[in-house]
Amino acid sequence: MHRNTFFLVLILSVLAALLIGVNIGRKFQPTPEEPVTTASVPTPIPTQKPQETIFTNSLCGISLTLPPGVTVTAEASNSATFVSADTNVIMFACEKEIPRIALPADKMETLKVASMSATLYHTSSPKDGTLFDALIFRNPKTAMDIYLSGLGSTFSGVINSMELMQ
Repeated sequence: MHRNTFFLVLILSVLAALLIGVNIGRKFQPTPEEPVTTASVPTPIPTQKPQETIFTNSLCGISLTLPPGVTVTAEASNSATFVSADTNVIMFACEKEIPRIALPADKMETLKVASMSATLYHTSSPKDGTLFDALIFRNPKTAMDIYLSGLGSTFSGVINSMELMQ
């Protein structure tokens, strides 16, 4: 190779190395607008949303969606007790014949539950006078009466989530 060509290639190589080095150095240097901090910023940990629970009872032919925070505390073949985080208790049972509660018409309400007509009784406990609502209706698929009792928005949510099983 000719001597002048060798020097030209050598000078171009040095210039290319310098330009590449300067550009790489810019990427690692903080810009004047960005302050250099040594403290780490905590990354927020995503919290898992509590999951709803599906309660099914094949003997009664019913399925309920329990809101987050509601747990099954006692369960038998034809009954169950649910407790919510705010200590509201919901009772569930089914039998061949559940006696209807004798109340005046203004203490009863007809609801559409799981495409069935059901009666919601607004009553109180004879023991201590605690108010509660009781829902009673007949499941035509199992010929069983369904009974749910409770109070508040948790109880209303459970009633609205009720489905009859096929």
